[in-house]
Amino acid sequence: MLWDLAFKHLWQRRLRSALTILGVAIILQTHLVINGFKYSYEQDVQRQLSAFTGKVLVRQDTGDTLGAADFSLTGSSLEEETAQDILALPGIDRQASSAVLMAPLARSLAPTIPVAILVVGIEPGHEAAYLSGFQADEGSTNLEAPTSAILGRSVAELLSPEGEEQPLAAGDNFELQGQTFQVVGVLETAPSLYNNSVIIPLEAAQEAFERPDTVSAVIVCAGQVEDVAQIQAAVEMGFPGLLAISAQQMAASVDAILVDVRNFSNLLTTTVAGVAVVIVTIVVIVAVMEQRKEIGTLRAIGARRWRIFGMVAGQALVLCLLGAVLALPIGMAFLKWGMQWEKFDLIFIYWARNLVWAGLVGILAALLPAWQAVRVDPLEALRYE
Repeated sequence: MLWDLAFKHLWQRRLRSALTILGVAIILQTHLVINGFKYSYEQDVQRQLSAFTGKVLVRQDTGDTLGAADFSLTGSSLEEETAQDILALPGIDRQASSAVLMAPLARSLAPTIPVAILVVGIEPGHEAAYLSGFQADEGSTNLEAPTSAILGRSVAELLSPEGEEQPLAAGDNFELQGQTFQVVGVLETAPSLYNNSVIIPLEAAQEAFERPDTVSAVIVCAGQVEDVAQIQAAVEMGFPGLLAISAQQMAASVDAILVDVRNFSNLLTTTVAGVAVVIVTIVVIVAVMEQRKEIGTLRAIGARRWRIFGMVAGQALVLCLLGAVLALPIGMAFLKWGMQWEKFDLIFIYWARNLVWAGLVGILAALLPAWQAVRVDPLEALRYE
């Protein structure tokens, strides 16, 4: 009887109920998207980190404590002669190592949406120093000509001529800093660092950005794993002002960044949950005020307080759980359209957690209105009605 009364009231106020369910769904899908973004970001950073496993990154010491996590290296600069001296150190696999020049470009798809494109100059024949095993979906990863270019998947779409829907492919030409380059390969889907990269010969990058005899850093691959510490020590001793960063040091800096990301994500989800609790609490308080006569009658015929509490809590739980169900398709659409997220099995895992969140939100939102409901005086409620 009590549940029938609760559902009857929700149905009688179906427009308000529908809007509340929609509001809860939007709030909970925000929670879903935040978790999806956090997962995608963490996976992207970890994949970028894994590409530097077994390598030493030699860059300018800029005094930035998180500099080890700066994979783009655009804030570093050193003389090419110094880079070649580093590459001549014992214990280095020269074929898998290279001096690199990195420079950012900005191309805007809309006035308020700048998109970063990273130009990477690499020594021809040493492309593996940067690519670290990532292969081309089409074409090759060999910069055989002075005007050759390897494009990341995202850049191939961004640099396509205006009016054309197809991304650049192997054999196509494009303009960069007033020079014409030919695409020799387009990389497979990779971390964002590589998806956003335009990889060209080192000399071409130096000419395009007017940085002769200058590079950003040196990517050093040790001939043996045990040589990493020796290479780091040799760089620190022989080249003051430079940092030799191992994959382990990069991982430590990345972990520090990920802790901040997780804390920020937790703050957002807590805020989202708080907003949901407030919205549902307001709606259920109004519902209790409208049901004072029914609640007074139930109390007069002997309904126990815990059953009245359960009736009110049931209304809040129904609103929240239906909102959680509706949040799934909305969240999937946001993640697929906005982030091209393909891990839909994980989306369902996060959504299952959303159901738990919805239950907790419903219980918290029901506390105040249910407390008001069980305190209704039957005689007073019936007198005024």
